[in-house]
Amino acid sequence: MALLYIVFIMVLAYFGLGFLPIVIISAVFILGQWFFSDRIVLWSTGAKIVTKEQYGSLHSGKLLLDTIFSTKAQDCRGKQSNS
Repeated sequence: MALLYIVFIMVLAYFGLGFLPIVIISAVFILGQWFFSDRIVLWSTGAKIVTKEQYGSLHSGKLLLDTIFSTKAQDCRGKQSNS
């Protein structure tokens, strides 16, 4: 993402924008990304926010963590036996 900002700033400078306008435009983009990053990720992945009533097992945490750790353990055991 930093590379994208650097290229964008270089393009603005190439077209003759002054230092202050470049700083203001960059600040607006950076602050926008900071404050809206959660919405950007949800939109780009197609994810939805769910409530505890809609999907209680996700909010309980224990089931989710058990699933993650058991999957990771199976992956590790599978890699060890294949070696």
